Amino acid sequence: MAKHCPICNRSSDEARFFGEFCEYCSRKMMLKSIRPELSITECKRFRKARMGADFVEKNAKSIAEFAGRRFKDYRIKLLEFNGSAARLVLSRQNSPSVEVDVKIESTLTTCPRCGRISAGYYEGVIQFRGKPERIEKDIERLSSYLERKGSFIARTEGAANSLDVYVGSKALAESFLKRMHMKYKTSYTLHGMKDGKKLYRHTYSVSV
Repeated sequence: MAKHCPICNRSSDEARFFGEFCEYCSRKMMLKSIRPELSITECKRFRKARMGADFVEKNAKSIAEFAGRRFKDYRIKLLEFNGSAARLVLSRQNSPSVEVDVKIESTLTTCPRCGRISAGYYEGVIQFRGKPERIEKDIERLSSYLERKGSFIARTEGAANSLDVYVGSKALAESFLKRMHMKYKTSYTLHGMKDGKKLYRHTYSVSV
């Protein structure tokens, strides 16, 4: 015996049913219950999005993860993402799947990394001495390495054959020098105290 949808009166001979309702009315009810908005917090300088304690690239992968957290009662499939909007397929057990155009609303903030850059923060200095073209290439490699690891170059000072590079992480500065098999000398400068411990800035002298 055929079922009939109590909203539109379609029969089970005409459409699939999900519980008491046909697929068409079920989709309409689902869409009415979904608020198609996704709120994220972005770094206003680098446009990275905050996910927990970290800031990540705003791309299809991260937007799909944000959507999964926002619409946690549904299975999520990302169809499109253009920066300010995304098209999703939402589905769950015993319900039809629906396509939803979601508006992405961003709140701008300053991430810890950018806050440190703005404040001129640095932990170490690499003093490059040598041929200008070699120094230039090494600084490009250093900048790329620090960027990938979430740190930064705060500033550079000096001339083409004698440049001091101020870096946000002394640990990453030393890691870079070892990775590039560069010989260096290290010196230390006390610059403060924290929780009763002395804080030192490291200076690495490199000849290239």
